[in-house]
Amino acid sequence: MDAPADFYYFSVPASHGGHYAFVFSPNAGLFSFQLNAISFGAFNTPVAPDAIVIVGPDLDPTTTLAKLRESNAESEAESVKERLANHTPLIYLALSPLSLGKDVAEVVFPESTMPPHLAQTIRDRSWVRDGLAQVFSPELVIHRAPPGHAFLKPSGESSTTFLKPEFALSTSPRVSFVAFSILKKIFDGNQEYARVLTVIYVDTMAISPVAFALRELLQMGGSEQTIRISSFHSYDGMENISNPMPMSSLCLISASSSMSLQDRWLRDKGVSPSEVITLVTQTSARNPDRALFALDIGRSGDSEGPQELCIKIYGESFIPALETPKKVLLRYEAHRIDVGEVFGLRDEQVFDVYTPDRISSGMQRTVNVNGQNLIKAADFTKWVKRTLPQLLRANCRHIIHQNDPSSAAFADELAAQCDQLSGLRPICIPAHLVRKENIEKTSAILICAAVVGRGSDLLQVSRALRDLHDGPRLYMVGFQVTDTREEIATLRNNLRFREPYHYDYAMYASIATGSQLWHSFKKEVDLYRSTELCDAAPPGELSTRIQELGTSSYTGKRALMPFGNLADTSMKLRTGFAFWHPKKYEPKAYHAEVIVTIAGILQRAREDKRISEDNRLSSPTFRHILLDPENFARYNDGVIQGAILRCAYPSELDYRSDYSSSDFIAQLIVRLISRMNTEHGEAALEFLVALSIGRLKLHSDHLQKIIASIDSAPVEKMTRRFMHLLIEAPKTDPAGEVEF
Repeated sequence: MDAPADFYYFSVPASHGGHYAFVFSPNAGLFSFQLNAISFGAFNTPVAPDAIVIVGPDLDPTTTLAKLRESNAESEAESVKERLANHTPLIYLALSPLSLGKDVAEVVFPESTMPPHLAQTIRDRSWVRDGLAQVFSPELVIHRAPPGHAFLKPSGESSTTFLKPEFALSTSPRVSFVAFSILKKIFDGNQEYARVLTVIYVDTMAISPVAFALRELLQMGGSEQTIRISSFHSYDGMENISNPMPMSSLCLISASSSMSLQDRWLRDKGVSPSEVITLVTQTSARNPDRALFALDIGRSGDSEGPQELCIKIYGESFIPALETPKKVLLRYEAHRIDVGEVFGLRDEQVFDVYTPDRISSGMQRTVNVNGQNLIKAADFTKWVKRTLPQLLRANCRHIIHQNDPSSAAFADELAAQCDQLSGLRPICIPAHLVRKENIEKTSAILICAAVVGRGSDLLQVSRALRDLHDGPRLYMVGFQVTDTREEIATLRNNLRFREPYHYDYAMYASIATGSQLWHSFKKEVDLYRSTELCDAAPPGELSTRIQELGTSSYTGKRALMPFGNLADTSMKLRTGFAFWHPKKYEPKAYHAEVIVTIAGILQRAREDKRISEDNRLSSPTFRHILLDPENFARYNDGVIQGAILRCAYPSELDYRSDYSSSDFIAQLIVRLISRMNTEHGEAALEFLVALSIGRLKLHSDHLQKIIASIDSAPVEKMTRRFMHLLIEAPKTDPAGEVEF
């Protein structure tokens, strides 16, 4: 016998670990006719309740209570008594629709007594909160964005979660319970408001059943007004609603993670706080107690990836549909970038990864370009000697340089070459002293920087010169490293801008690496600090790498994880790297150079709209974008595989939704582990790190296969122990947080 659908059953905690079974219905007349079914449903739990409480709005509780006890229901009542066995009290709690202070609680059968703890629960009405918690259960209400996506809400906020309370309103008793909870919160002790209310606004018709149920309860309580129900269609339709008269309206908002819609209704419509209520919010919102119920949904991170990965929510009924994942295979013809400068600097120790900026305040840089080594590099010197004669003006009197030693050295070198070209050596001025120098207003100026990011210092110089200088300018930049390609174009356009003629601008090289590369090293370092992995690492190359990663030491060949019996051999890039082809080089540990190359390739694939749709790491539709697992078979060099794992967004490596891809990657890792003592398995630890810090995600079955394969790895025992600790370490990404 199933519990009758005419009632809403929910559990309320009792003292000493027990519980009370509450049974709610908006129709008190049903209680006496289905008393036996009600008691059966209440006992349909693993543990019998300490009491059964029948609860609902009732204008005549005396009559209802008498019917529950009268003789014409004697056989059913006896059956209920037998089930209760004089141990479980049956209580009837009658609620007055418009005056909840007059609740009536009576024991149905004289043989039973009401537990003192239950009496207190009824008096303080804490049972209402427990009932709402079970109506708006997280499994029903919280909707999480698929891997690699975040909801862009009508409020403009971005989050990985979206609240949909209408999915919890599955039965009329549940709807009525929510309506009665609103009645209690809004109209308790405010009967005058209930009598003059004429309209109930809802932000979406999906919650209109709550509004209709609330209207019935108000009419049941004596309201004689004709109450209409109207939707204003969330943010889109607020302007179409005129400001209501005081106490004439009530606004029901389905959900708001930040309470922003309720705040806006209060501000724009000029109503009092009692004339608007949000059904569901989260506990971290501003003043969550103003909502009917607040859910603790944990941390929900904002998107760090491109805007194309956001799911736009608009209107009041938009439900996005997820297409099948798009897999992108990196191809030279489709994804190549100009890496001539990176290649030309490969042996100059110019590039480093995840080290503090040795010039500024020690800020951790994803890709650190050593300016001192850059300006000494032969390829860079050739560029300067080729470019400067073409753009230098004969009357150049000053060279303004960025505030760092390498830019100062660059300025000195440019001044020396200017002297050779024109016989005039310009004065070198640090950027912070521009306003203190006597700069000729119409003379030519050369402004230089060895290495820049977004170019803030150069933009400050440009602003400072607006009132001081009106002559020709030449900006010369060595190397620019940014997160996005757009930032590179923006700096160039901002520095060149001038009417009617643009300033001259020359840059040796630039690269956009994305923001995810920094996170890969940051989470790895955090992992070592929070676990016993540091002590478990075999002595030698691996132990040294763990200690030096993130410090001012040059990472060089230790940027990526080593391999071998004791994990003491650095990976080397073998000849034939497709994106460096046909350039010739000797096999070396070009870790940072390959990372920079792969980062630039992937970022272009995300941003460049000139790339065909099939080859882009983005999509105009709601779709999960994956790096094709075949990439790790095509680019089977350990350095390249490690660079892909570091430079890809976690969403691009989340294969949980594609079983075959997850299986492909798992078999690849198992094969690498089985050959880890040779070059054929050199990337094994890089894959394990990616799994451990949550960048690479596989199906749980495949993850277990990888863990099991470690025991047979052909390496020393201490190396296997390190591998186990690595893959079984607690994940560093909090629930709900998305890093694209």
